[in-house]
Parts: sequence; C-alpha cells; structure tokens
Amino acid sequence: MVGGSYVFTPLGLPGIAASVYYYQGWTGASAGPPTVENEWDFTVDWRPSFIPLSGLWLRGRYAHSSINQNNSLSTIDEVRITLNYAVKLY
Repeated sequence: MVGGSYVFTPLGLPGIAASVYYYQGWTGASAGPPTVENEWDFTVDWRPSFIPLSGLWLRGRYAHSSINQNNSLSTIDEVRITLNYAVKLY
C-alpha cells in the first residue's frame, strides 16, 4: 500500500482534504489459482467549520479494483457518497 493526502486549508479551502491510495496484493496458495489484486482509491472529505453545520462530514470516494485470477481479469468501479452527522445526546 502506498498513498498520500493533502489538507487544502493553506489554499483557502478550510475543511477540505483529499487522498489517493494504491493497494496491491497477491497469493500463490496451493489450494487455488494464483490471484493478483490492484486497487486505487480517491477520496475527498469536507468537514465544514462554520457553526450551523458543526458535526457534519461529507465524503466522496471513487475506487477502481482489478483482479487477475488464473489469467481471468475482472474489474470493479465503485462510487460512494457518505454523509455523517454527529449528534450530541447528552
């Protein structure tokens, strides 16, 4: 796994951060065919700093995964939008 992230506050965009990660894994177990999997994840987070939206966190993520098993390649593209909101109960 290798990746990096950046917080955009120095560019005048407080509360916005982005990251990219690359994963690679493989197995050569004798119980099954050799498998190699690669994945890219791209993420953007927004955590607003103004009081009316305090506790809100919005995340957008795109992921691309490719799996090569026994010389058969399959790919998966996935988009996720996640909304979190912290509520203080007591």
